[in-house]
Amino acid sequence: MSFEQMLRKTAELPVPAALDHRVRTALRTMPFAARRFALPGMALGLAVAATLAMTVSMALSLAAAGAAETGVWIAMLVVVVYLGLSSVVALPLLLRLKLARAVREAAA
Repeated sequence: MSFEQMLRKTAELPVPAALDHRVRTALRTMPFAARRFALPGMALGLAVAATLAMTVSMALSLAAAGAAETGVWIAMLVVVVYLGLSSVVALPLLLRLKLARAVREAAA
């Protein structure tokens, strides 16, 4: 017994096979919506807030460890270096993804 047959037999209401076939066909042929981030301003705000939160948390942990005067500068330097390194790694990957998507759309 397949999983589909088991689901059909254990359903509270009987499901006609024709309706099941129509629903499955509709789901299989349904076009996917383009998934783009609708609000780039919100994405930028979230990135700035995350950077600020990282800087503040690192400054507080460094201040608790005894680097009270220079903790903020050390934290800012570490966060800026981290963001710089991650952008050096992430930007080529994002560009490759965008170019591959553009080639796919041009071919279609």
